[in-house]
Parts: sequence; C-alpha cells; structure tokens
Amino acid sequence: KDKISDVKDSIRLVRSFSPPILRAGSDRPMSPGRLKRFVLPTEKQEWEDFLEDPVKKEEMKKLMRKGQRAQNTHFRYEYAIKYYLEAIELLKKKKYPEQHPTYVNAVESLTDAHHAVTSLKNSANIVKMGIRHEDAGEFVKSLKMYTIAYRIRRDSLGPNHPSLVVLLNMLGSVQMKRGELLEAMQIYKLALNGRPDERIASGQLKKQRDPLTMSVTLREMGTIFEHWGQDDAALKKYGDSLECVLKARPDLLANPTDDSDDSETLSRMGGFFISAAGGERRESATSKHKQSVPISPSQAQQSPGEVRNASSNERTLQRQQDKDGEKLKRGNALGKKEDGEDGEMEIILEGTGSGLLSSINNGDFATGYSGLYDGIFPENTVDDSPKKRSSPKKASPKHQAYGLVDVDVAMTLHQVAQIYRRRHQHTAALSAYRASLRGMKRSLGERHANVAAVLGNIANLKKEMGNVDAAYEIYQEVLRIETHLFGVAHPEVTITLHNIATIESARGEHGSAIKLYKEVISLQRKLFGVDHITVAVTAACLGDSYEKQGDHARAMTAYEEALRVRTSTLGKNHVEVGRLMHKLGKIAIIRKEFRAADACVHRSLEIYRLNKIADQNPWIRDAMRDCADIDAALAFGEGKSSTYEC
Repeated sequence: KDKISDVKDSIRLVRSFSPPILRAGSDRPMSPGRLKRFVLPTEKQEWEDFLEDPVKKEEMKKLMRKGQRAQNTHFRYEYAIKYYLEAIELLKKKKYPEQHPTYVNAVESLTDAHHAVTSLKNSANIVKMGIRHEDAGEFVKSLKMYTIAYRIRRDSLGPNHPSLVVLLNMLGSVQMKRGELLEAMQIYKLALNGRPDERIASGQLKKQRDPLTMSVTLREMGTIFEHWGQDDAALKKYGDSLECVLKARPDLLANPTDDSDDSETLSRMGGFFISAAGGERRESATSKHKQSVPISPSQAQQSPGEVRNASSNERTLQRQQDKDGEKLKRGNALGKKEDGEDGEMEIILEGTGSGLLSSINNGDFATGYSGLYDGIFPENTVDDSPKKRSSPKKASPKHQAYGLVDVDVAMTLHQVAQIYRRRHQHTAALSAYRASLRGMKRSLGERHANVAAVLGNIANLKKEMGNVDAAYEIYQEVLRIETHLFGVAHPEVTITLHNIATIESARGEHGSAIKLYKEVISLQRKLFGVDHITVAVTAACLGDSYEKQGDHARAMTAYEEALRVRTSTLGKNHVEVGRLMHKLGKIAIIRKEFRAADACVHRSLEIYRLNKIADQNPWIRDAMRDCADIDAALAFGEGKSSTYEC
C-alpha cells in the first residue's frame, strides 16, 4: 500500500510539471520511480510547510522508541505493532502529511513488525513439521524443515534473534541421532559463537544468548566429546553448561544470596579444579595430566538398547521426551567383569548428558572437595508438605519451564557421576548422583522412573565401593517404585530383578540369586523372545552363580544357553562368544574333560585374536596358561576319555 501511494504521488508530481521532465538525451518523460528520487533544488515538498506540535512530537517519539525496543531488543513483535499503531493514530490525529518522514518511518516500522510476525508464524509451522518428521525417524526431512525455518528467521529477524540458537540446537540434535557427530559439533559451535562474517561485519556479534539455551548447547558438545572418548573435554563443557544454568537460576544452589559462596562454587564448576595432592589450581584446557578413557568406535556407535560389553562402571546416556519431562530409560547391558566377578544389568539414562569439572587426578577427591555437588538442589528447596501434594495447582508457564530446566540439570549431574564412576572417583560420583537424585525428586516427584533409574545407579556404585548391603536396600526401593509404576512383567522390572540377583550373588546368597535369575529369564523370554540378547546376559550370570555353588553341570548348561543366544545375535566371532567359550573350557578343565576344554579354549583364543586383542591382555594370558595346562594333562593321559566338537 505504501508503494502504491508513493507511485500515485509521483504521478501527480509528474503531471504538475510543465513541460514534462525528460530523460537526458531522450524525448520520453522520466519514470515515476526515478522521479521519486529526483528533487529539483528549488522544489519545495508538501510536508515542509507543516508545523509540528513539540509536545505531540515528543510523545510520538516515545511510542516509536518503545516499539523499536520491543522489536529489536526484546523481540516482542506484538507489542511493537501496538506501539507503532498508536504512533500512527497520533500522527493521523495531528494531520501529518503521508509524505512526512516521521509518518513514513512509522509505517515502515509497522510493516517490518508485521513481516516479522508472519515469518515467525510460518517458520513455527515448518518447525512443527520437522518435529513430526523427527519423531517418525525421518531425520533428513526434519533437517530440511529446521534448515528452512532457520533461514527464514535469520533473514527476516536478524542474526541476533534468540530462536536461531534453539533451531541450531535442534539441527545438532538430529545430526547426533544420525551419527554425524562432527557435523553436529560444527552446528553447536555456530550456535555458541555465531558466524565469523557476521562478527566481522558488526565488529562483534551482539551477545544476546540466553544462558539456559547456551547450557543446552554446551551440554550437547560435552556429550559429543564423551562419545569420542575425550572425557576431560566433556567434563569441561558439562561444567560450563552447569555454570550457565546456575548463574541464571541461583535458587538451585544452597544459600543463593551468598555471593561469595556462589562465585566460588561456579568457578570450580566452570572448568577449573583444585589438585587434591598439591592444592594447585589448574585450567583443564592446558593441563598436562589429562587422561581420557578410550572408547572404541564400535562402542561409540552402538545403539541405545544394545547390551554392551563395557567396564562394569560404564553407563550410556540417551534422552527420550516424556510428558513429564525427560524420561531416563534403562537398557540392558552387561558389565565386562574379571573372572569370578558378577555382571550387572546396565542402567541407561536416555539423554545427551552432561558433566562437570575437568581434568581431575585419578582417585577420589580429597575430603574437602568430595561434596562439590552437595550444594545443588539443596534439601530445603524441596517442598514436601502434605498440603502442597494434596491440592496441587497448575504451574505457570514460567515454573513449567523451570521444571524442565531442573530435569536437564539433574541429567547433567547424572552424567557427571557416570564419568567420575568410570574413573573410579567414587566419592565425587556419589556426590553428583545424590544431587541428580534431589533434582529428579524436586522436579518429577518421589515415584518417577527417572528417580528409580538414578537410585539404581547409586546402588551399582555402592556395590562397586564394596557396600553390597546398602546396594541391596537401595535396589529394594527401586523395585518398589517400578512395580508401582509398571507392574511386574515390565522390562524395567526385569533389569532391577537382575541387578538384585547380582547383588545377592556378591553377598554370597547364591541360592537366592539363582532363583531370581531364573525368574528374570522367564520374564525376558515372555517379553522379548527366547533369542533376545538379554536372555544371554542373565543366563551367563546364572552360570556364574551355579559355578560358585560348585554345580558345574548346571553352570555348563547355562553357559551353553548364553552361547547359543549370543552366537545367533552377535555372530560366531564376537568377543563375548569367545568369553563364553573360555568359561566353558574352564569348567571342562575342572571336570577333567580335557579334550572338550582344549577345543573350547583354543576357539576362544582364535576369537580373541580375530578381534585384535593384544597378547598382553589378561584374557589372552589366561587362555594361554589354560592351553598349557590342558596340553600337559593330555600328554600325561589324565582326564576322562571323551570327544567334543566345538
């Protein structure tokens, strides 16, 4: 409409000239578009004779400033439109000419705000389409939708709009789901730092990053580093992520009004640590004592629900959206264990997790630093009054958003604990687990699946610390929560029962452990089928318990069942197949069936070498020693005369 009005004014101006203004070297009149920009030195514009009221002019400027602040600083375009309309109405009342610069500026600002609102609505619809594609597993289509929405908003709203960082986080999340970790890392760096050309063009990109959004970006970067086996870099990013959240939400800390305590806590979480040995403050990025826990490519690329063979204190974190926030899922995984040690069913927390403090010396923290996370989600911030629980009120959008942030922080703390646990820094891990548990209870309530999952990992940590009685008690609480939520015949409950059986075995209660293992196998066969990998995990643990009881015949039967399932699901040359073959060989040695033992142990050695396990590995050395003992027994003519085909 503005352009049409300008053209009509130009046409009227052209007709008022006599003779018509001609192009240089042409007998055709000048076009209205060029004439609009052509002003004779002696020409007097219509609005120049207009006298402005100083009071109303100042009032109009105030409305325009409010609109520009709402549009460009707060990105509240509806408010900007309201102020611009009020300014235009004021100009109309004072009969400002439509060609007056003040009037033109107000109309152009209104048009820009309307365009921004339209762009927001259109891009929001595109984002919804992308979310539907992502939920359906169509990641390429979701990437296209998110990219289109990002470009629309960047071109229409400018490079400083806060939603751009959110869209980049969504793009990075999809790339992580596709396994494109390097691409995801580049996207997260773009979200964190902006485009170089924009920084150069404007001197420095305007820093209007929301700290809570930045915390998500940093956490996802930490997750990628953790997938790459760079635990120190992951801890640094996790610490920065928590620092962003805690600066924006000081209420999550104990004594939030004490600035000195908060600053000290935040500085310790932001990537620095104090050496337990010498008290020296070091920055993790330049520390010479960083030690990464290597993760093989196969482990890094494994799917969430797989039963993994990893160290018994290793956990995988994944995230699953749930109507209550973030649901921590538990999957099936068997900890790799030394001979004579029980395996446990792994707990998997679904979510790209987070961590804290980087570059920490091996071993637990010194006593002064073991409670680093005790100040997060302090107990006095959780309102357990019966009145509150009996008459819950609907939370405001702000408090709902804070609840989701609390869950994110709790999951970050959980992943911190996982890394410390891998490093056998049990005191620090326990402090982070407890803080995560407090956050889950505060956000989701006492009886939530996430609470049960964190409790389960605390129980496993207690078991690793040698406190099997405490682990048993905690797992009883986990079982109560899960049976209340899901019933008995549920995958989560089978994992908990499996872990209780493992703890019973560690306590020497092999009879009780065997009974539980059998119940778990029955549930697993009903829920997943007879050839599911979880059946192999529990059958192997059942064989361990029989072996410790001295019932070698039943132990061999259980191991053979585990071997059958693992061979059918993982392949005949998988390293876990080799481990089971070795166990069968050891039982055959005990039973003096040396020819069967010879076939099993040599086959396990062959599998180890196919998987390129070094000769210095304890598994190889143990198998070589067993081969030597078997050869000696066969040479001396010892053992039963039997044939065995491997």
